[in-house]
Amino acid sequence: METCLTTKDVIDFLLNAYFGNLDNPIHTAANAAYLDLNRTIEFKKNADINDEVKVELRHEAVEIIKQSIDKLTQKKDINQDAFDKWHTTHIRQQI
Repeated sequence: METCLTTKDVIDFLLNAYFGNLDNPIHTAANAAYLDLNRTIEFKKNADINDEVKVELRHEAVEIIKQSIDKLTQKKDINQDAFDKWHTTHIRQQI
């Protein structure tokens, strides 16, 4: 039996493979943004932060990012320049 994949099937697969569960796209995007941010932060090697605190900080950061994305998606005339300006000013304020 031969199966024919459509372009949508391939795109859906790639999105799911890269981002994970897309049932809640804002949460998924916020999580991806947090992970991207986390890769750019240098932590002190001797920082004494226990795992519980790390998990709580991650949840708080993801919530802030989700709220930021939600506010952005409610703007009417969003284009690449407006997004870049928002990203540069708003997200850096959160850091």
